Amino acid sequence: MFLDNVPVGMRHLSEAPSRKERVYAHVVTTPGSMPAKFRKILAPIDGSPNSYHGLQYAVDLAKKYNAEITLIHVVERLVYTGVGNGTMLIPAGVYTGMEDFARELLSKRKRELAKEGVRVSAILKRGDPSVEILRASRGFDLIVMGSRGFGFFKRHLLGSVSNSVVQQSKVPVLIVGPG
Repeated sequence: MFLDNVPVGMRHLSEAPSRKERVYAHVVTTPGSMPAKFRKILAPIDGSPNSYHGLQYAVDLAKKYNAEITLIHVVERLVYTGVGNGTMLIPAGVYTGMEDFARELLSKRKRELAKEGVRVSAILKRGDPSVEILRASRGFDLIVMGSRGFGFFKRHLLGSVSNSVVQQSKVPVLIVGPG
């Protein structure tokens, strides 16, 4: 749905960023439980253009509501199946590289947001991205994240982190589509 066509319980979100891109919003709480202001925003980032686009919306909201943004990046523990006797674990060196990338990404985004005057913190987690984002979301007023931009068939066959978060979240979720 577009922000200018948001249900009554979410109407105040339509006053948020004045961008012309399509923004999809899904709320899994009841309309009466929406906070009057967003004080704590969780912004999952993975280094993709879509996650950066979502972060830009989170920054706009943080400035509007004087909110704090907590960045989260989850290093996924990958296991390949069907190799040799059934499974193959990814070598530890691969995870070291992934974690180095994650630390640098979080550090870089923290510096950028601090320069813009936004209060910001960061979390690095390991595990399933949707599970860790949902765990971290306790105590937040809003999750703002970019969509993966999957096509129709891939999204329905494979799912996505944003779809999983939207379906299971106890707090409002704003999904920002590709720019």
